Amino acid sequence: MPTQAPFEIAGHKVAPGTRAQIDLPISILPDHTPVGLSLEVIHGKRPGPTMFVSAAVHGDELIGVEIVRRLL
Repeated sequence: MPTQAPFEIAGHKVAPGTRAQIDLPISILPDHTPVGLSLEVIHGKRPGPTMFVSAAVHGDELIGVEIVRRLL
């Protein structure tokens, strides 16, 4: 069986069968405050489909954060 390559996101590599928390830099505000996106990457041991899950796109929709936490 061929070996899977690691996921590479923002210079971070996540090997098959592992998980990682990555802070992805997005922008810098006019007052020089950095803005980032926290990612939880789970790379399965076996080949298969890839899924992306997002929550809290709008600041008042916080229940999605709990749903994603339970999914993980």
